[in-house]
Amino acid sequence: MTRKQTEQQVIQDCQETFATEHGQRALERIAKYCKEDESCYKSGKSDNDILVDIGKRCVILMLRRQLKRDLNVVKQKEARNDRDS
Repeated sequence: MTRKQTEQQVIQDCQETFATEHGQRALERIAKYCKEDESCYKSGKSDNDILVDIGKRCVILMLRRQLKRDLNVVKQKEARNDRDS
């Protein structure tokens, strides 16, 4: 599988996984666990705890980014790039 195909598959997998009511509930639980709406930098936290929270937050931010991506737009861009190459 090429890198482009892998990227398309990741987008499609995320969209299909979280499109259902069950998927939305799971995504919200993930978001809460990953501290999406919280600051990672709170006074009194150790550097290690801050880094762990940042790592967790990166997970939900990646998922949200993939869910916002439009698979058709990605395919159109790749088709244009292939034509131009």
